[in-house]
Amino acid sequence: MAAKKATKEKETPTPEKRRRLRKSALRKTLAKLHELEPHALSLIERSVKEQDVDKDSLATGKWIITNLVTLTKAAVQDEVEINGLRLKAIAADADSGAEEEDDEDKPPTGAVFSLFVNEARKDK
Repeated sequence: MAAKKATKEKETPTPEKRRRLRKSALRKTLAKLHELEPHALSLIERSVKEQDVDKDSLATGKWIITNLVTLTKAAVQDEVEINGLRLKAIAADADSGAEEEDDEDKPPTGAVFSLFVNEARKDK
């Protein structure tokens, strides 16, 4: 047990691993639908086996199963968007800080303007 603690103390996570990934607000609704999923599947199973099932209960069961898929996709997309944008912003901040340091060392590029007339052009 002591050996495991020693290895954990030596590991230093990268900045990306240290940041907590945010979960979508849809996950709460998704968790509640997951609780209802076994009952919905049993209703659908009874209907498939041609047992007597209330039509409203069957429709609700189908709705739960259908919305589980849709809601899962929406939650994943939401999390990708939230965390992806946040990680991109952090990376952009880190890159801009590095670029600012590099800009100080480099000579200016592009057009250099001067108020003096070029002597070579006067002769033409």
